[in-house]
Amino acid sequence: MRASPRFVRTATLWTVGVMASSCQWAFPLDTFDSQPAGVCPASGPWLCDDFEHGLDATKWSIMNQKGGTLGLTSQAQDAVHVHRGNASLHVSFQLPSATPEVDLVHAGLIPSSLYARVFVYVPASLPPIASPFIVTMQDAAPYQGVQLSTVASGTAASLRMTDWGNTPSYNATSQSNFPVEQWVCLEWNVDSTTGSARVWVNGTEVTDLRASGLVTPPYGWLKLGQIGNQIAATGSFDLWMDDFYADTAPVGCSK
Repeated sequence: MRASPRFVRTATLWTVGVMASSCQWAFPLDTFDSQPAGVCPASGPWLCDDFEHGLDATKWSIMNQKGGTLGLTSQAQDAVHVHRGNASLHVSFQLPSATPEVDLVHAGLIPSSLYARVFVYVPASLPPIASPFIVTMQDAAPYQGVQLSTVASGTAASLRMTDWGNTPSYNATSQSNFPVEQWVCLEWNVDSTTGSARVWVNGTEVTDLRASGLVTPPYGWLKLGQIGNQIAATGSFDLWMDDFYADTAPVGCSK
């Protein structure tokens, strides 16, 4: 059984511990005490998190911290890496690891047609490996799933979609460059009824990642972070995510 996060409020930090691993959510307490309105309405979307209030234990658990850490970047600390409001989710690989995996997981039956929108800040210094950052997958064997990754493409970056439920695994890499060193609105639709998937970047569909005929069983996990345990990391890498919004209908970039 997966342990639930436990929160300890210290003099200057939120500390989150899960199982044997822990991380510190470095966020000044005074900014927690006077939050502006975030992007998440009180009711409506299937899942929403603007990361303004630390890790919400009703939505996420920290599943893995192998080779890296999860934390918050605050507006006061680093305004460039906060999309909106006072905080963003910061995922960091500090050291090479044989099985790098640093992720949040939302457990529960995923809607048969899920639209997941997140703002992503990808640095130009991508590692020479595929770096998955959003995944829908089964919560039990055989753990089939679909993921989106960033991959280095010369001096640029590209998006890759993988469905490892197919035999052989379905892999498609976009021929379009993915914007780096800026906030990007990324939306992803996975439909387990039709076995299809689509991706939009800044509101425009990435047509060469439109997929059909995928093996898409009902999913029980939605993951955010760096889910790279299939391959070894080769150095440090940082990624920022903000204003996550998931629903059963298209979300767009304005919410």
